[in-house]
Amino acid sequence: FCMPYFAGRLWNAPLVDVADGILSDDEISEITALAKDVAETSEASIGIIFTDSSLEQDELMDLADALYDDNCDQKSDAIILAVDVSSRQYYIRQIGKMNNLQSTAMDNIENAARKGLKKSDWYAAATGFIESVSENMYFSNPDDGDYSDGDYDDPKSDIVKKEVIIICVSIVISLIAT
Repeated sequence: FCMPYFAGRLWNAPLVDVADGILSDDEISEITALAKDVAETSEASIGIIFTDSSLEQDELMDLADALYDDNCDQKSDAIILAVDVSSRQYYIRQIGKMNNLQSTAMDNIENAARKGLKKSDWYAAATGFIESVSENMYFSNPDDGDYSDGDYDDPKSDIVKKEVIIICVSIVISLIAT
């Protein structure tokens, strides 16, 4: 009975991909733990990418999409900060309900990341971004980021549907067996 619930919980995960030499192992661990905490409270995956490959914004967007595609269910929500430290380019990718963040909330999140980026303090940029996501969960639409249209199936309602199906199948099999 618990499998669909736990599978649904994996949708909100920290996504951290940092190239060697940009952050220490301790800093990466702290960022991952912070991202995990915020992902659980915000019900959205939180991603951090740091690379040193002289990438442009388009390539950073592709990198963020690849990280999401490799680690998330297609119905999950996410916000990802992708930074190239050599070209000093960054990109913030919003997916799902995170697209509905108010513009002031997105400005706050971007400014928090930019403070560290301006100083080339990658750890401060990552932690500022993650903490700001936690503090700025204000959505533009009145339903606080939940989807009511047919284009998006709510993961929680999917879990309930799966539970009902599992219970019905179990009852039928047990009746046949008896």
